[in-house]
Amino acid sequence: MKKAIIIVIIAIVVIGGGTVAALMLSKPASKTTDTPTTTTSSSNQSTNTNSTPTTSGTTQSITVVANDGSASPDTINVTKGDTVNLTFTVSSAGTYHGGLDFKSSDPAIDSGGIAQGDSKTISFTATKSFKFTPFWYQSNIQKDYFVTVNVQ
Repeated sequence: MKKAIIIVIIAIVVIGGGTVAALMLSKPASKTTDTPTTTTSSSNQSTNTNSTPTTSGTTQSITVVANDGSASPDTINVTKGDTVNLTFTVSSAGTYHGGLDFKSSDPAIDSGGIAQGDSKTISFTATKSFKFTPFWYQSNIQKDYFVTVNVQ
């Protein structure tokens, strides 16, 4: 009888821990002074660097296609003051089933989890050069490459 109670308690703790972890992973991306925004899209997009004039510079729309081993392009060149709409598309080929999350620390931008075959667009104003680091979003394990944003 005591053994059955212990097994039930362990099962409750394990299930509860998984629920807490899932809730923590689903929290929205943090905001910064660069006011990044995110938009989820499930369509695959091709790289597009067309610029559209705005009142404070131009808007550049760029797509990065990534998997566990690399991203293409892995370096993005933008002009200081431009608004950048950066779409991360996680390839189904070569990506762990959990998907990826792209983060930078300065400015603090987090794409949030992106499942295989899905895309997410973040927007920010280009103020200085920085790097996005990809992670497996379910385990927060850092990948071995970066996506560099060069602000000129």
